[in-house]
Amino acid sequence: MSYPLAYGSTMAGIDAFAFSLVKAIHIGWIKEYFLFIPVLMYSIQPIILYSALNYETVAVMNIIWDLFSDIFLTIISISIFKEKISSVKMLGILFAFLSLILLNWN
Repeated sequence: MSYPLAYGSTMAGIDAFAFSLVKAIHIGWIKEYFLFIPVLMYSIQPIILYSALNYETVAVMNIIWDLFSDIFLTIISISIFKEKISSVKMLGILFAFLSLILLNWN
């Protein structure tokens, strides 16, 4: 795995966990006073991004991060929160995978 993909997936992992925690709080699985956890988690992302800029531009890093986040959160939304995704939206997720491959192409 390339460094940009590793950094992007790490930042997306933070997104996925934090967004999932916010969703769980919103639907009442977890108490609202736990909202401080996603805030603290997001405070380390600029440090990770700063380090990632040694390997890739901010434009490409942002897209990699966003795409991984979209993919991770879609998987969590479907499997844990039982949300439904239409066929057209699933096709869009497939294109996200393709985009990650193209962004990592040398």
